Amino acid sequence: MGINLDWTVQELAELHRPATAISIEIGGRSTGPKPLLDHFLKRLAIHYLNLKDKDGFVEETSLYRRRCITIGRLISVEMEEDSFEGVALDIAPTGELLVAIESCVRAVSAGDVIHIRPLAT
Repeated sequence: MGINLDWTVQELAELHRPATAISIEIGGRSTGPKPLLDHFLKRLAIHYLNLKDKDGFVEETSLYRRRCITIGRLISVEMEEDSFEGVALDIAPTGELLVAIESCVRAVSAGDVIHIRPLAT
């Protein structure tokens, strides 16, 4: 995971793709890595502790499902021993990504997921 702390709008424009920086998101102020890391670790701890609780796991999975931009897209999944393409259908109650491949649904718990394109509406 890469986190951009303080690139300028001009530097980001040179990427020719959507991107932002923490400094832009917080009103142009600069921040060092320590405050960001402190905040990130506090939030991560909250989510981690929630995942350890049965009801919390259901809540976290539901939150992830609502925010997941992968669902509904044609994707490529690359795993250590296998790779395939399919349509991301949903997040299983146990947290796996459910992918439709031809006539079956495959649950993916680990791998690299690459968005190929959104499905036509």
